[in-house]
Amino acid sequence: IDHHCPFVGTCIGAKNHRSFFLFLLAEIIPALASLRLCYSLFEKDTPSHVAYFTRVLFFIFVGFFAMFAIILLTQQTMNILRGNTTYEFMLRNRIVKYSKIHRKLTGEKPPIFFAISFMMVRRAAFSEGALKNLVEFLCKP
Repeated sequence: IDHHCPFVGTCIGAKNHRSFFLFLLAEIIPALASLRLCYSLFEKDTPSHVAYFTRVLFFIFVGFFAMFAIILLTQQTMNILRGNTTYEFMLRNRIVKYSKIHRKLTGEKPPIFFAISFMMVRRAAFSEGALKNLVEFLCKP
């Protein structure tokens, strides 16, 4: 199992990970088109301050969801290329291990160089390289 997705309403795992990835791709296309539409609204003259304020709010709203979808797709793409699941990525980078809850339960503190170790890219146990991981993810049943 990779993670639970509240947008799809189910857990994402080996059987539906490809569908989830394609869902994210399908979400980005209308999000970017909506951003372009919002941008085109600013090219026209605004009759009032209320109309301008509404356009700004709409642009912020659409931009937030577009950015969220892009970040999520980027994270999933990195996980696919590295041969990770989301949980493995979080555990490997000590996001889970050094969380506040884990610290309260165990008393364990993060190392001094936590930020540096978080930035390091680690290889997953079952990774066969980025290209093979991508081909296996997209082409294997």
